[in-house]
Amino acid sequence: MSNRRQSVASQLQSERDCRRWAGWMNGRLEGAIAAAELAAIGAEEFAARLRSGVVLWMLLETFADPKELLPAGRQAPRGLREGRRRHREPSRIEAVDNLNCVFGALARLGVNHTGIGPLDVADAKTELVLGLVWSIVAHVVARERGPVLLWARASAEESPLSAATIVPRLLRDLDDAARAALDGRGDLASALAYAERRWGVAPLFDADDANVDERCLVAYLAELKKRARDAAVRDALAERDAAVTSKVVAAAVSTAVDAAIAEERRAAAAALAAATDSVRTEERGGGLAALQELADGHRAEKRARAIGAAAARSARSTARRCG
Repeated sequence: MSNRRQSVASQLQSERDCRRWAGWMNGRLEGAIAAAELAAIGAEEFAARLRSGVVLWMLLETFADPKELLPAGRQAPRGLREGRRRHREPSRIEAVDNLNCVFGALARLGVNHTGIGPLDVADAKTELVLGLVWSIVAHVVARERGPVLLWARASAEESPLSAATIVPRLLRDLDDAARAALDGRGDLASALAYAERRWGVAPLFDADDANVDERCLVAYLAELKKRARDAAVRDALAERDAAVTSKVVAAAVSTAVDAAIAEERRAAAAALAAATDSVRTEERGGGLAALQELADGHRAEKRARAIGAAAARSARSTARRCG
């Protein structure tokens, strides 16, 4: 029974570790995941996803210079260079070739991988793979500890570092909403839950751990630093875009109003011109009619005079003949 309980406890611990380190790796590889070069790593497939060597190589590239990973003049195997674009599982031979290159890079970086070899990863041996990832985490923490603790304003000489003190205090400093959410509840569990909800930072330790491993804490703080800064940049860009959009909309509205006013003015001017032309046409028409009438009267008068003159001439002619 005791052995069975030990086995169950070991299995549960393994599942927790897979979940934690899958979250940590997803955070480090966030750019590749966003660019669709890599699918997010799930806890249930943790060891299987690392067996090709491609994910491990991409992880090393997040913290090490390319010159640190390969000897001078050497290229990574084709499987590592093209693996992120293939989206297919490589053959075992190709996977082992990739992993040999990964382990060579680990040795050059000084990452301890005693007792773990390429074949162990290719065979997806979960416990050994977890041990390898933990060694990588420890190496990354050693590289980033100073800047991370400086950002978190924790003394690098303080030992042991207290997650229960650092995390809640840091969240209140980072975010006004956190200050309100954690007010009166300075416990670590509330702080971890808030950070995961606000920035998507997965906890790398349990809130009720009596002594949180310093490496887990620093790795967590490094991820929190990255996510919080990225969110601040996104918020600033969104605010700028909103301001630009507001100005563009205001300019468009102003242009539309000016166009409408100009159109109304043109319509009013056209209506006035049409009315003026109509009046002028009517005035011209009346004047012409009067002139025509006058001309007709003048012609009638001339005809009457001509008829009168002709009658007078006829009368005089008749009188002469009779006399």
